[in-house]
Amino acid sequence: MAHILVVDDNDRIANMCRTLLALAGHKVDMAFSGARALDLFAFHNFDLVVTDLEMPEMQGDELANRIKKMKPTVPIIIMSGATEVPTLPMADRFLAKPFNNASLMELVDGLLNE
Repeated sequence: MAHILVVDDNDRIANMCRTLLALAGHKVDMAFSGARALDLFAFHNFDLVVTDLEMPEMQGDELANRIKKMKPTVPIIIMSGATEVPTLPMADRFLAKPFNNASLMELVDGLLNE
């Protein structure tokens, strides 16, 4: 069981990710903003972070940069509905929205088993 942080300003997507990951046996915390995610990250030992790219106030790439400065080894999946895959050197994996459950779980399982 891994401890995973899901960050998305869209509560429907965040809840869907949380439910799917919890059903797979993981402990999941959610944040609906980058600032809240950083607060949670400072006080918990997360094994993986799944974050949206496009969020108000703090974009997912900035959040990923800050997290990597705090804990460089934590794997990060960045999700986005962008039509082109952006260059995201701080992300370990990119997940295009919309995605199916199997795509998310394949990335999560792959990163946790590296």
